[in-house]
Amino acid sequence: MILKELTIRNFRSYYGDSNRFEFNPNGLTLIIGDNGDGKTTFFEALEWLFDTTGLREQDEIYNVSEMRKSQMVVGDVDDVRVTIKFDHEGEKELTKTFAFKKTDANRVEIVNREFYGYRFNGIEREQVDGRLILNTCFDAEIRRYSMFKGETQLDIFHEDTEALKRLLKTFSDITRLDKFAELTSNLKELASKAHASELKKDKKTATEARRLELELNKTKTDISDTLRQMKTQEENSRVYKGKLDTMIDNREIKEKLDSINERIKDYEEKVRRMRGHINVDFNTALLDEQWILCAYPKVFDELKRKVAVFSKERRKQHDEYLVEKGKQQQLAALALPDGLTKLPWFVPNQEYLEEMIADECCKVCGRTAPKGSEAYEFMVQKLQEALANKQKQQKTEDEDVFKFNYIEELQHLCISFGGPKEQSVANRKCHIQEDLEFIADRTKDMQKWQQALEDAKDEKSRLLSQLNGISEEDINRSAKDVRDFMKRHEDAQHRLGQLKITLEGLKKQQEETEEELASLDTGKKEIDRLGRIHNVFDHIYRAFVCARNTNRRNFINYLKELSNQYLAALSGNDFHGVIEMYHSPETESIDIMLKSENGSIVNNPSESQKTTMYMAVLFAIAKITADRRETEYPLIFDAPTSSFSQMKEQEFYEIINQIQKQCIIVTKDMLEYDATSQKSRIKSSAYELSCPIYRIEKDREGFNENDLSTIKVTTTKIK
Repeated sequence: MILKELTIRNFRSYYGDSNRFEFNPNGLTLIIGDNGDGKTTFFEALEWLFDTTGLREQDEIYNVSEMRKSQMVVGDVDDVRVTIKFDHEGEKELTKTFAFKKTDANRVEIVNREFYGYRFNGIEREQVDGRLILNTCFDAEIRRYSMFKGETQLDIFHEDTEALKRLLKTFSDITRLDKFAELTSNLKELASKAHASELKKDKKTATEARRLELELNKTKTDISDTLRQMKTQEENSRVYKGKLDTMIDNREIKEKLDSINERIKDYEEKVRRMRGHINVDFNTALLDEQWILCAYPKVFDELKRKVAVFSKERRKQHDEYLVEKGKQQQLAALALPDGLTKLPWFVPNQEYLEEMIADECCKVCGRTAPKGSEAYEFMVQKLQEALANKQKQQKTEDEDVFKFNYIEELQHLCISFGGPKEQSVANRKCHIQEDLEFIADRTKDMQKWQQALEDAKDEKSRLLSQLNGISEEDINRSAKDVRDFMKRHEDAQHRLGQLKITLEGLKKQQEETEEELASLDTGKKEIDRLGRIHNVFDHIYRAFVCARNTNRRNFINYLKELSNQYLAALSGNDFHGVIEMYHSPETESIDIMLKSENGSIVNNPSESQKTTMYMAVLFAIAKITADRRETEYPLIFDAPTSSFSQMKEQEFYEIINQIQKQCIIVTKDMLEYDATSQKSRIKSSAYELSCPIYRIEKDREGFNENDLSTIKVTTTKIK
């Protein structure tokens, strides 16, 4: 079964018909998405499609797209649909779908379910029951070794003690040998009972036969009880070993967690500090900090220019009025050449004029003005004009042409807002620009530390996700329990060793008792013949058991050999060691571990080493399946490489793509944070991979983090 194309419609966040994936038929297809972007939903859509138990039907209502539901009106009908196209002895298609109807504002109900497929019968494409196609092309036993969610499911032998039995049953001849062994065992038992019955009837051997039979039955009971105890101790040993490995790993993990927590604390403090720097209320600053005045210099310059024009015009008109009224003598004293308009009477003001007259210097142009000089007399006349105008302002009647002094008031206002105040406003603009640049720099710093904080938290989450649900508190606490569980494991192993010795002795005792019982001589040919029949069946039974053990041993050795080939390929230039498989015949369980070529056990392999080891075993099982059943099936993984370093990602994916095995991996690897867009993006190194890559991500348009109905996944083929 080689997957070609998958289409997902209205399945949770996969809204509409635009979610389509084409798969590499003979290599890797990489589907990349960030946390919460629909990676697990993609995997679970395939799980739902391939499920034939019907157990998921009661939860199917939760698979309906919330966005699609929100767009429907009462009475509308739509469907959830997952369709896969694949090759298996010709092109085939499989679709699982159900229709749903909106019954009120907040509720939908399923109105119809269908599971069907299409195949080519040589003439035309015909529709077939989906279960029939799935069980024919991708049966449940193979599916068990095809789809894996996370890293914890990769160790199939640890999580499932029946896994080896099923593998042997599915891919070896042991089932046929088991049938023969069971048949000959039953025949041997029947012959033994018939022979013992005849021996007990014979007076010569009756007493001895009963004694031996009782002894034999007791031995068989002891063997059964010993096997039961061995199974219990082996399970205890497995549990204690698992706990112990976890606790030992936890020591290293605790150190990593402590380091990560320190970084998280440091980053949080830096983010808090940066946020304090940029936490400025711009609306308040406009008034309280007078930021609004930044826009006023140009307005103020325009005001001064217009006031100057109006003032000049006012003075001009005032002079013309004096001429008209025959008061030329008031103009003569301060007349300017060429009919120029004189300055306002209050410029310079009285205090400055008195100071300049006393110092005999014009402090406007910087020239000296000795007493009696023309310049000196001009300043005196100017002072007299100022005093006269000042007295005139105090009179109730104004003989001037202008009744009000608005222009003068505006001039005074301009003067009062000029000088230091004008410079202060100009400086404020510079300070605001500096403040804004400071805030922008601190914002960049905060984004940098915020991203570092998110990366540290993500690293911590990945670390904790490898612990099979163990909490951080459990890690801190388990460090104290290592010695206790080490003793428990040693005790279980010691007890198991004792039971194995006991079992060997009991089996030998059984054989001796059976031989002694079979060799009792009654002198009667019929009874002796039954004894010989028992011995024949016993030899045949042992031969089948020996063949079964040889077959099992050969299968495990072949699986181990293939696994090590894939381990070497998947590991690249990294240390990978050698996979060793330890089989317990009594319980049919198997343990997988890494060893060095010098024979020493790799006690604490890294998570990435363990992941690579388990994936190598899965690739080996897939190879055996292809050889024995002459059929291929895909390997589908959801986030199997979360413990891998960034440096290992690209090499690992390129290696998988070269193995010539269809493999689909859903992951958030090959993503990096883009500070400019504040979003994750595909790393440039991903484009160097030679496999197809899809990007799945939430559509941010209209997205509301508190509203499920705004979540929609977009699917983009990157390469």
